[in-house]
Amino acid sequence: MSFIHLLITLFIWCLVIQALLSWFPSSPNSTGLNAFKSALNSITAPVLNPIRRTIPPVRFGAVGVDLSLLIAVFGLQLINSFI
Repeated sequence: MSFIHLLITLFIWCLVIQALLSWFPSSPNSTGLNAFKSALNSITAPVLNPIRRTIPPVRFGAVGVDLSLLIAVFGLQLINSFI
């Protein structure tokens, strides 16, 4: 496994962990969790924000589903397979 493959795999794991942590609400008392979420957001935002600007959330009734994570993981896996 090359260094690029390792970086892409680690970034995909950061995206997955960020998605899982988004299901848990942040409280003012959980400073460690908030710092970790902020660090993950600063790492993943450069990839996710352009996708979010291009593709709006899909509406399911009153709920909006953000597909940017799925598109980013799919694209990174595609890039990883061609490298």
